Amino acid sequence: RIVDAGAFVEVPFADGRGDAMASGRYSYTGPLFSLGRSNISLADGEEAARASYRLSANHTIGFFAFGAYDYRGEKDTDAQDVPVADQETKTLVETMFHRLDLRYDQRTDDDSLRIRHDVVIGWDQTSIGTDRRVIDKMLEFRSSIVARLAENAELHAGIRLTADLDSVDLIEDPPPPPDPECAPYPDCFSAFFQSRTDFAVGAYAELPFTLGDRFEITPSLRADLYLSGAREGVGVDPKVSTRTRIDDHWTLTAYAGASSQPPAFIVAGPGFTPPLDDGGLQRSLGASIGAEWKPDPTWTFTAAVYHSAFFALNDALGTSTIASSGGFTDGLGRFDERFDGW
Repeated sequence: RIVDAGAFVEVPFADGRGDAMASGRYSYTGPLFSLGRSNISLADGEEAARASYRLSANHTIGFFAFGAYDYRGEKDTDAQDVPVADQETKTLVETMFHRLDLRYDQRTDDDSLRIRHDVVIGWDQTSIGTDRRVIDKMLEFRSSIVARLAENAELHAGIRLTADLDSVDLIEDPPPPPDPECAPYPDCFSAFFQSRTDFAVGAYAELPFTLGDRFEITPSLRADLYLSGAREGVGVDPKVSTRTRIDDHWTLTAYAGASSQPPAFIVAGPGFTPPLDDGGLQRSLGASIGAEWKPDPTWTFTAAVYHSAFFALNDALGTSTIASSGGFTDGLGRFDERFDGW
C-alpha cells in the first residue's frame, strides 16, 4: 500500500497436527517524511505469531503473540544553521505493547464440553517526551468453559486472575525540582499514576437458550474485585438480551444491563492506568430495543433506540469549566474528578 507493507505466512507441520503463523507490518511513512525534509519523525509497525499443536484428538496446546510500536518525534527546529538530517530528534510520544498468550484447549468427543486455560504475559509502555515514562507489566490466568446443557441451551463461564505491576519513571536529567503540592511524590505525574501493584479477580456466566423456534434469551452475570493499594472496588454486572422472531422477515431485539470498570486515563495509551481513588469504579446502565427486517436472503435492515447512563466517570475533558479554561490549569490534580452523564 501507499503507507505500509505487510507479510503473512502460515504453514502446517507434524503431518497436519500442528500449524504456525507469522505476520508483520511496517509503515514507511517515516522514511517518506524524511525524504521530504520534514521535521517530523515517524515509526510504526506491528507483529503477530501463532502456533498450535494437537497432542491428541481432544487436547491442543498453542500460543498467540502480538504487539505494536509507534513513535513520534520532532527535529530541533531552533537549530536553523544545522541541516534537517543532522538535527537532534526529540521524542514526542513513544508507545509499545506486547502480549504472549499460552493456551491449552480440551474438549469431549461429542464436543459438548470445551475448556480453555490461558496464561497471558503483557508489557505496555508509553514515553512522553524525554523525561516521563509509564510501564505496565501484566500477568493473567484465565479459564473458560463452554458446555452444551441441552439442545437449546449452552453455558459459557469463566474466571480470571490478573496482576499488574505499574511503574512511573522520571528520566529527566537533571531531575525537575519537587512539586510541594504532590509530596511525597517527585511530581504530580508520579502522584497521579503511582508506582504500585494492582490485582483483579473476576468471574462470569452466560446462558443463551431458546424457547421454541422464535424466542432467544441470553442472561449473564459478571463479578469483579479490583485491588489497588489500600483501595478496592467491586463490580456486579447483570445483563440480559432477547431476540423474538415475529415471522420470516421481522425480528425484535432488546437489551438491558450494567457494566463496571476501573478509572481510565484521558489518553488510552499503553501503560496509562491510574489507580483506584475515592471515586471507586466507573459504572453504567444501558437499555435498547430494536427491530430487524429481512425482505429477502440478501438484505437485512436494522434500527434501534437506546439509552445509557454513566456514573462516577473520570471524564475531565467533558466538563465545560476545564474545556473553557484552555487546558488543565491545575495540572493532573483535576483528572480524578468524577461526573455523571448519559
